[in-house]
Amino acid sequence: MKTLYVARHATAETHSPTGTDFDRPLAARGELEIEAMAARTRDLALGLDLILASPAARTLATAAAYQRAFGLADAHFKTSRTIYSAESGHLVDVVQALPAGADRILVVGHNPVISQLARWLADTDDFAEFVPATVAVYEIDIDRWADVDPSLTRLVARLAPQT
Repeated sequence: MKTLYVARHATAETHSPTGTDFDRPLAARGELEIEAMAARTRDLALGLDLILASPAARTLATAAAYQRAFGLADAHFKTSRTIYSAESGHLVDVVQALPAGADRILVVGHNPVISQLARWLADTDDFAEFVPATVAVYEIDIDRWADVDPSLTRLVARLAPQT
């Protein structure tokens, strides 16, 4: 059995100091909401072995909040440029390539593709797009990430920030 957390970064600033989308930091609101969301997610008591995040500033800050909440060492925090530049469907490839030794993994990314991955895993079109800081948690009845399939997946929780 594997557990996959699929999270969208928290609320970000509309601009970055460099003028690039990649460098947009979390807004003050995002910093507050992700601390609360990471704690709520940790309180599900499902554990976490590895975080894989887009290397963009806002996703790194989001993932760092989860790292603190779950008490993970830096060795359990990885980045993937593919998550930042992914098109629809490519995040499935990222999930299928996750390391076999980690059974509980958090993937932190961007809309629209992070919502598309969550929708695919839930196996329904009736799955609203993620607002910032939303996380969905799935249990997947597989031994290898390469075998991930919606028919083997159960949505355990979907958490969104409280407004």
